[in-house]
Amino acid sequence: MRNRALKYVILVIGVIAFILFLSCSLPQPPQPAPPPYIEISSNPGGAIIIIDGVRQPETTPAEIRIADVNANHTIQIEKEGYYPATDIVEPLISVMYNAPRPKTSFHFELKLLPSQQVKQLNPSSLKINLSDTDNYFVGVMDVNLSGDIPMELQMPLTNAIISELVGLGKFKVIDRANREAILRAQAAQLAVCPEGKCSVVEVGRLIGVNRMAISYISQIGNSYYITLTMVNVETGLVEGFSESTVTCDISELPIHLKSAARGLFK
Repeated sequence: MRNRALKYVILVIGVIAFILFLSCSLPQPPQPAPPPYIEISSNPGGAIIIIDGVRQPETTPAEIRIADVNANHTIQIEKEGYYPATDIVEPLISVMYNAPRPKTSFHFELKLLPSQQVKQLNPSSLKINLSDTDNYFVGVMDVNLSGDIPMELQMPLTNAIISELVGLGKFKVIDRANREAILRAQAAQLAVCPEGKCSVVEVGRLIGVNRMAISYISQIGNSYYITLTMVNVETGLVEGFSESTVTCDISELPIHLKSAARGLFK
């Protein structure tokens, strides 16, 4: 009887030992690491970081922990005076299992807005040599109006710039109707712009031009301050700038806008 009990104990111990052996020899499932960080930097630094539409407390440079590793995430960088920039974070699940790593370091070279470029340069030197404009294909943004200037003047004032550029006879200019038709056809691309607003460079690329003209008219008492800027769509740099302050009847603004358009060139 005692021998049978001993054999039973030995059998049980053997079974347990075999199970332990199997559990040690079988491959173990990979253990996930903690949710990974991504590194975000910019030049210049101190830019606002927005991930999936949510502003982060950190500014660049920073390390941000990504909790949802199974989805794409959108990074948006914003800094006053610069064009916003975006990039996509691909699913980071593979990082947690030591698989081939997706991109986890993001650097943004921010480009100055045209208004900031003008502040840093001598406006009188920002003139375009008219003889070098044969390859220009220009889009004209609607005139930006401030003060008590009625919005219904926006279209005729924009058309005044277009007609003056066309009249120079040196380059192609996309008219307002065609510009709007192309932008409507590119509605899907426009929808991804921050808050639905594309930069002038992005609009220029969408409508297929290589230069964009941007204009502003501000009312200051009885006078109007007019600026006109020509931006290279490929580089985002200002190539031409003109400004003037005029005291006139509002009906004379188209004449002064045409003069500002001519003032872009030498």
